[in-house]
Amino acid sequence: MQVDVPASALLPQGNTVQIVKHGAGRAYWSSQGAFYTTEQKLYQKGNLSLNLTRDYFKLVPLQKDNQIVYRLDPLKGPVAPGDVLAVHLAANGTSAKYLMIEDPIPAGTEFIQNYDSYKIPDRPDIWDYWFTRQEFHDDRAAIFATDFNGRHESFYLLKVVNPGAFSISPARVELMYQPGVEATSDALHLQVEGRQ
Repeated sequence: MQVDVPASALLPQGNTVQIVKHGAGRAYWSSQGAFYTTEQKLYQKGNLSLNLTRDYFKLVPLQKDNQIVYRLDPLKGPVAPGDVLAVHLAANGTSAKYLMIEDPIPAGTEFIQNYDSYKIPDRPDIWDYWFTRQEFHDDRAAIFATDFNGRHESFYLLKVVNPGAFSISPARVELMYQPGVEATSDALHLQVEGRQ
């Protein structure tokens, strides 16, 4: 069970979490704290700048030339288990070295590792494999680039597996060896309804 505590319920200092177990057996728990703000950040120092946007698309299957291809539709409204989503990330800013993007995924989804099996004719050419390394963890994608030329776009695929209402924390981009040069995307929400 995941419990999200709204900011309005937090004290400026001295918050406490209490976990109570009833009955026999073991209780396993973990906690994580994360803070995001929509206030203008002071991450622009000197002549360095960085920006990150994230968009979700639903893959809609179509028959074309006796094969299944997929159209990218901007995600509007609820999805269902079994749907495939494309997540598009665009980083902009000053050319630099050693860029890292971390993008949390919504609970109720899982990564599709072999996305070459999904033919997407209208995928923009600039959604390219520009990264040096890409990692898929249980809860996030991590993308690393040794060289950042000021504009990079990438994407990955998710499969929806569980119904529910899921918050998606902001994606974050940073220059790994220049603290304070970072940016975040907007937080999103994913509504997954059960199949009829």
